[in-house]
Order: sequence, then structure tokens, then C-alpha cells
Amino acid sequence: MSTRAKISLWWMALPFAVGLGLTLALTLPNGLSADAYSLARVAGLLGYLLIFVAVLSSALMRPLISAFGRPFVKLHHIVAVGGLAAIFLHPILIAIAYGDRAILLPRFDSLASFIRYGGSPAFDLLLLAVIAAMLRRRLRNAWQIVHMLTYVAFVLGTAHATTIGAADMSAIWVRWGAWLLALGATAVFALRRTVLLSKRSARRVKPAA
Repeated sequence: MSTRAKISLWWMALPFAVGLGLTLALTLPNGLSADAYSLARVAGLLGYLLIFVAVLSSALMRPLISAFGRPFVKLHHIVAVGGLAAIFLHPILIAIAYGDRAILLPRFDSLASFIRYGGSPAFDLLLLAVIAAMLRRRLRNAWQIVHMLTYVAFVLGTAHATTIGAADMSAIWVRWGAWLLALGATAVFALRRTVLLSKRSARRVKPAA
């Protein structure tokens, strides 16, 4: 394996290693075992962190590609798919742990319930965003609009994580940290819609002859 390939491999492993380290730091103090509930906790936190990394890197795609080359695009996709896979497992494992398939469905009985159990609609939005990215050649510019659902899903997932009452999110600094990540995702959205969009538009304008 070449030196460049080894460096690329390390970069691909880094988000997963950091995400798993933070996840274990939050879950181990509350006890972990091989049961479905413990696995659901790990999957939920790891998926949440990986999705944040994918959201953050999407705003810095051009400079990061310039620094690390095209393999970074592959890294971005691997992190996004890894986060989605973990988030996909989270509600399934919770449903198994509680023996209740209704957990997989959104709650519309009140706004508070919708937010508290917002993991299900957040996952649906993430899935739509991923499908839009896969079909971006067919959807053309429309795929970016659908892909922005990622940011809505992240904020909704944050609200779910901080209000559901899980022991791993009980510390005030953990909840504040989650909302800071959500604020960061919102800032990325604003950056992409203003600064980056204006730069792309400027590049498309041809100079007068």
C-alpha cells in the first residue's frame, strides 16, 4: 500500500474513531452491556456525531478537496452513510428493547410529543436527503433543495435527544453541547445559502469582453 493510500485510510478511520470515543465516553459511565438498549444508545450517539461531521464537511468541501484530494469526497460519503446506518439501527434496537413497534412511528398527538419522539421523522428526512444525493444527476439542481432536509433532521434529532430523558443526555453540559452542534449545523446551512452560493454565482458570471 502506498503512503498516500495509507494517509487516506487514516483520514477515513479518524471520524469513526473520534465519534466512537466520544460515544463511549458518554455511555460507559451509565453502564453498557450486550443488550438491545445499550446497542441502541451507542448507535444513536455515534450516528448523531457522524451526521454532524458529514454536515460540517459539506460546507468545506472545496477547501478540503484542495487539501486532501478527491478521496475526501469518498470520505464524506462513507461518514454520511455510516451515520445514517447507525441512526437507522437506533430506533429498531429501541423497539426491540421495549417490545413496541409503535416507537418507529412519528407522534402527532401534540407538538411536545412530536419533538420528544422526533427521532422517527428525523430519520425519514435524512433518508430523503440521501436518496436525493444518489439521484442528483436526474434531479439536477433540485437535489440540493431536498438535500437541505439534512439540517432540519439534525435539529429535530437534537430536540429528540435532549428531551427524551435518556441517562446519557442527562448532564446539562451534554445537552448544551448537543445544541451547540445543532447551532453549528444551522450556521453551516446559512453559510451555504449565502456566502458559498454567492461565490458560485460569481464564478458562473463571465467577464465582459
